[in-house]
Amino acid sequence: MTIRPVAELDATLADVNDELSYAPQSADFYRGCAAALEWITGQRRVGPVDVDGSATADESGVHGQLAAAVAMLHGERPTPAPLVRAYVSGVEATLAWVLGQTDEPPL
Repeated sequence: MTIRPVAELDATLADVNDELSYAPQSADFYRGCAAALEWITGQRRVGPVDVDGSATADESGVHGQLAAAVAMLHGERPTPAPLVRAYVSGVEATLAWVLGQTDEPPL
């Protein structure tokens, strides 16, 4: 699997930011989506669920962050404060889409 093209990621990030302004009840989910997309496109230095700052925004790093998010959602790994479940769910949905594991973007 490869990471989706940057133009597609940027367009989805714009859509996510629009959702943040229109759907405050889902803000944590969309913040997770935005954090994942910002990280992959180089607008954020630290991975969206990275606890030690070591994740790299390449395919291997994306797989690692996805695995960490899935482990947090399944209770196999603690979710570090201040992250909340909805945020981690947004990260997981976004990274799965970025890697082509799902066809639809997380909106």
